[in-house]
Amino acid sequence: MSLMHHSNIPYAVAAEKAAEWARLKYTSQIDSGKMQATSLIQNLMANQPKDNFIWHSDLCFEPIEGLKSIRVSDAKACKAPDAHGCGNELKSVMTLHPNALSQACTKSEIPVTYLNSMLENGQGDLAAQNLNRRFHDVEATKRGRPRRYNLRSVNGEVRGFVSDSFPIWDSNSLVESFIGAVREYGGVVVAAQCSDLRFSLKAVLPVLFEPIPNEVMLLGMSLRNSDFGVSTYDISALVDRLKCTNLMTMQSEFAKRHLGRQYVEGEIFSRETMEKESAALISATRDVVKGYLSPASIETQLERIRTVGTEVIDADKIFAELRKKSKLTKEEEEKAKQLYRSADTEMLPRGDTRWRLSNALALLAQETNADRGLELEEVAGEVAQLKAAA
Repeated sequence: MSLMHHSNIPYAVAAEKAAEWARLKYTSQIDSGKMQATSLIQNLMANQPKDNFIWHSDLCFEPIEGLKSIRVSDAKACKAPDAHGCGNELKSVMTLHPNALSQACTKSEIPVTYLNSMLENGQGDLAAQNLNRRFHDVEATKRGRPRRYNLRSVNGEVRGFVSDSFPIWDSNSLVESFIGAVREYGGVVVAAQCSDLRFSLKAVLPVLFEPIPNEVMLLGMSLRNSDFGVSTYDISALVDRLKCTNLMTMQSEFAKRHLGRQYVEGEIFSRETMEKESAALISATRDVVKGYLSPASIETQLERIRTVGTEVIDADKIFAELRKKSKLTKEEEEKAKQLYRSADTEMLPRGDTRWRLSNALALLAQETNADRGLELEEVAGEVAQLKAAA
């Protein structure tokens, strides 16, 4: 593999010290990344959300017999008002994904733990009745005006219960824009993930860096998004420690600097307006990628990694801060402490440093599901205090 960059940007390359295993691992990641990216795009195309706009007074919730779950429809007159507090014949019935149910609870100001406890105890009718009454009665009196919601569904399952002004982007176009911008710098995709609720795409420069002795790594970009209101559209800088493929993402300036329009609930946009908004976001995506992969940004990242590689820390204090901010669960904290305090110097860097702690969190991310793993990669980047210059 050539370590020369495909453009004329003079990156500092760790060509002499980089181990052969690092080059082989990088090549393996490229092969895997190509397949994952193809799979991601196919998944997005096959599971494009359907938007179902329903006024609050037309929502009808009903328990699903035999299952601890709720379904919803846009019916206009319920046949069983005594059973679940609404009154129309069901049509366009859709099941609620746990995420959508949680969002419905938030919007109706019903504690999700309370509603879930009713479902767990076989009180589905009561749970549905609570939702119907809150959306029909409280919405009308408390808000003082009709409200419309977008129930974003895939194959008859509502995965996102969001506002009718929730931004609707073309995820496929955004992914293609991201990949195209990265390729302008010779970058390649090394990982892609897709869950029911969100997706991520990771790409790196074809250059091996060694800012810390014996710490060979790749730098690049991470794109993450949720079509169902779980997280915002986000582009962050990425660090990939090749020794154990620990990944961490840096703090992102993208959301607050580039998303532009502040959407107001109840505000309805034309298709033309949304297409213009999508085009603007696609353009911003290209600009942000180019900014993050600029020589100045790359050098900023490398310099920060050199600093955290030798910065001795009070790990217990940092763990306590993460727990206080609800960045880690109690179980995750204990696992991360065990990793950090272990004698392992292969999977983790040496020393009681910020770099070792951030890598312990990145390693923990590999042991969790895809959604939580992405969040822990963000926590790892936060602990390392990495921030790219956009």
